[in-house]
Amino acid sequence: MIDYNVDEFTKVWSDSQVCVGDIAKRFGVNRRTVYDWANNLRLPKVDRSGNKRTQSGVYWTEERIKEFAREYPSTDSRILAKKYGVGALRIRQLASEFGILKKSVKRDVDEAIEDLPTYEELMDLSVTEQLIMDKLIKHPEVVRIEIDTDKPIGLTNWGDLLLGHPGVDYVGVDSATNLVCETDGLFVYAGGDGSENFIVSNGKSAGAGLNQQQIVRQRALFIRLLQKLGDSLIALGSSSEHSGWNRAMTGVDDLAELAKRLNLVYTDVGGLIELTVGNQIYNIFRTHRYKYNSDFNLTHTAKQLWRLGQYDADITIVEHRHSAAIESFLGHGLERYAVRTGTAKVYDDYARKFGYYGQRFANPTIILYPNERRMIGFLHMEDAMITLKALRE
Repeated sequence: MIDYNVDEFTKVWSDSQVCVGDIAKRFGVNRRTVYDWANNLRLPKVDRSGNKRTQSGVYWTEERIKEFAREYPSTDSRILAKKYGVGALRIRQLASEFGILKKSVKRDVDEAIEDLPTYEELMDLSVTEQLIMDKLIKHPEVVRIEIDTDKPIGLTNWGDLLLGHPGVDYVGVDSATNLVCETDGLFVYAGGDGSENFIVSNGKSAGAGLNQQQIVRQRALFIRLLQKLGDSLIALGSSSEHSGWNRAMTGVDDLAELAKRLNLVYTDVGGLIELTVGNQIYNIFRTHRYKYNSDFNLTHTAKQLWRLGQYDADITIVEHRHSAAIESFLGHGLERYAVRTGTAKVYDDYARKFGYYGQRFANPTIILYPNERRMIGFLHMEDAMITLKALRE
């Protein structure tokens, strides 16, 4: 038999605000024992109807529920479980039965939402910012250029010169630049990655960053090359690689700023030029890189760009892979040209470890007629010059 203080038990039993469960917990027995003691002591029944019966059959007094309600929002469930003699999962169920919510989270969220600017304020700000940013970071997707002539012209496509790398054919670059400057009617579309600009981004590439001229020097050479080309340079493009690494790190397109200072047409990573030669319009779409590349069919990506791109171009140009190629093909009943630009980096230790050998400084060139839609393509600019000079005489 369990010893207990009869006077204490009688006093607690007589209190209608104390439920049987609390009495049992106080004396360390179960509820059945509490009822047995009351019967043995012939204690009168106590009206505990004001207490709330939970789903588990246990009665909770009003005071106990109020105490639980005060503690629940800010007290860990495991602490409450130990105090009230139930499982931790039961605590949330009891809170639901008593209509008690974790007010701290919901109230904080509501107050934070109330502190937000209105939808109209945020939308107006976003529209205004978009208009400003469009002027700062966007470039025209379609540019119109006119060449007033009654003779055929040559358009040579350069990409990935990568000036500053020790593997560049500088003699070839100088020879090609001088040939453009000395040849009447020859124009250059200079694409992305004009300088090496190898900005080291991780430890694995640190050594490659050392194998280049000082960036300020290679940039100066690239700027002087653009200036030397002068009016023969119809447009300048960029890329997301060497030309675009500064922008990727800073958010500022310094090549676009350079184009503005030199008063050059800038097509960023890609765009359409509507080139009018005499009375004939040629649509030329260039991008630094595109999908669907093939090592066996070098112009495949450029042809897919024409088929799947947004413009019905006469000439599509894709750069990046350093392997020059040019091919005419029939599209929608008209002759088109697909072009892959080459590179001046004829020795590239990075490319060689992936099995790419034999890069050559070849600049695909297309002769465009002024008064009829007629194009003649050449893989080498030097070969195109022989025909161009004959046609312009």
